Formats: sequence, C-alpha cells, structure tokens
Amino acid sequence: MFKQLQEKIGDWVAGTFGYEVLADKQERNARFFEEVVELMQVRGMTVAEMVAIIHDKMTKPVGELDQEVGGVLITFLALCESGDVDVDTAYANEWNRVQPMEVRNRIAAKSALKLPNYEAPEEDGKIGVIEFEYVNHENKRGKRRIVPLYPWYGNSEWYPKYRHAEWFIRGLDIEKNVVRDFMIDRMAFVDHMGAR
Repeated sequence: MFKQLQEKIGDWVAGTFGYEVLADKQERNARFFEEVVELMQVRGMTVAEMVAIIHDKMTKPVGELDQEVGGVLITFLALCESGDVDVDTAYANEWNRVQPMEVRNRIAAKSALKLPNYEAPEEDGKIGVIEFEYVNHENKRGKRRIVPLYPWYGNSEWYPKYRHAEWFIRGLDIEKNVVRDFMIDRMAFVDHMGAR
C-alpha cells in the first residue's frame, strides 16, 4: 500500500540531497525526529512533556524496527483522525510545495548545515532556556545559557576520573551554538528563562 509512495519519496530525497544522504541513518533519524517535534509543537505539547516521554522510552528495551514503524504509521493516522486532518490533502500540499527547484535547493542548503542557527528567545515563553554557573572538566567556572534537550545517565569522556556513572543534561549552548553535555552536579544557580 505504501511501497510505491516510499520509493517515490526516496527518489526525491536522493535527487535533492544525494544518495549518500538518503542512506545516512543518523541524518534520516534526525530529520524524522525534527518533523515529529514540530508536529507536536503545533498540537501544543510542551518541551517538558517531550523530554519526560523521551527519558521514559529510552530506558526501556529496544523494540523491533518493523513493529515500531507499523506503530508509527498507526498512531500517526489515529492522530490525524482525532485532529480532523485529511492525510491525503496534507501530503499533496506538502509534496507540491517542495517540487520547485528553488525550494529543493533551499532545503538542501539548510540541510547541509551541521546545526540550525538557534538564537536566544526574544519573548518570554518562546522557548525553554536555563542559565547557570558551570565548572567544566578543567575546573574553570563560567556562565552558561542553554536550551536543554534531554537528561541522560552514564559516563563522559570529558570526566575520566569519574569511574561511576553521573547524570548529565545535553543542551544547546546558545552563545557557542553547539550541543554539549553538562554534569548536573557541576551546575549551580539555575535560572529558568522563558521555560515552557
């Protein structure tokens, strides 16, 4: 039922970005996840709710690929039905939008960037930001402003002397525009700015 559509979209991705991008597992994961986050944002889901679900699911056993894909399709169609969204119309509109060559070139150029150019929020409530003092792996203290992405538990190559696992927050460093890990025990004076 979906096979021809899958091949059609695969040809579009390969023609726009190249076959190596189509075959890049990490790239495809990131692009799909971005679209899911944007859809949930439209439906009013908060960052805190997203992080809670991510943390819960990432601590569970890994599932089977085919079963999870089937689950994605079923729950996606159920979401559309509950939200009175015509999937055929939504797909046709987006497919037609991305066909012109100037649009494809613009999408390809944006995708070539390693990380989106995030900026600090201009209005309260626009995005969740935290500000804190942090002592890094060189024991240097400094102020950090980040968009928190998710917490994780484990070991970091930057703190080899810690032989036991620690809690970290992975977040986007707004000033440096890079994603980094911050050990929670080394964070102080946390200030929530525009948190959702």
